[in-house]
Amino acid sequence: MGRKRSNTGFQWVREDQDDSAREPVIRQTHRETREADARMEKIANQLLSRAPSDRAPLDLPSVLTEALTEHPRLTGTARNRNMRRLKGLLRGLDDIDVLEETLSGETVAERRAHALERWRTRLLNGDDTDLQAFMDQHPSADRSAIRTLVRAARKSDEKGSKASKKLFQVLKSAPPAGSE
Repeated sequence: MGRKRSNTGFQWVREDQDDSAREPVIRQTHRETREADARMEKIANQLLSRAPSDRAPLDLPSVLTEALTEHPRLTGTARNRNMRRLKGLLRGLDDIDVLEETLSGETVAERRAHALERWRTRLLNGDDTDLQAFMDQHPSADRSAIRTLVRAARKSDEKGSKASKKLFQVLKSAPPAGSE
């Protein structure tokens, strides 16, 4: 009969072989499998949250693009099955790290929203020079409405909070100077 290898658990070898007869199989632990699955699901959800026009520059395979396109219309079990398919397709990509890094960046809409949020904060904390700077960048914006909303938003009551939200909506509707 053979003997049990000393360093690899329950692997038996013939007596005429040494312990290095077979290389041990390196397997992924259950935790590592779950973490990899969670990572793929996170990437899939980031891709799904983007508009198709924002996904176009990512140069994704056509099969993955089709699965992403049909996902919103699915419900229930079909949606879960499609998510598993998406995760499998993502696992097959060679440059998943590059894709993940690209997805961590902001989209055009997010950058514009953050810029408008900075403008709102600047207008609320600043004075008329800040309003003039905003008007220089957005000449078609309604100056009097913005000024009124800024004054109302500076109040620290519930009406000020509503005015602050309304101010953001007015700033959002103002087109930049070059897009008119």
